[in-house]
Amino acid sequence: MTTPILGITTNEGMDISGVIYNYRVVKNVDDDFVVTVQNKDNANGYVFQDTEDWSGKHGMKIQKAIGLPYTPI
Repeated sequence: MTTPILGITTNEGMDISGVIYNYRVVKNVDDDFVVTVQNKDNANGYVFQDTEDWSGKHGMKIQKAIGLPYTPI
């Protein structure tokens, strides 16, 4: 992970052990709606990817923490 990917200045020796994110879904119950949260694709694929299908459901606020395997900066 690099500064452009993280959006913050990285520190020597800093490791990533997870990702925390949140969003709010505002929609009509009858509308189809799928949300995918992921990091920028690199040559090895995605470090994390999480998809929620909100089709036929009420919207709400989501906050998730995704644990990751050891990921050095």
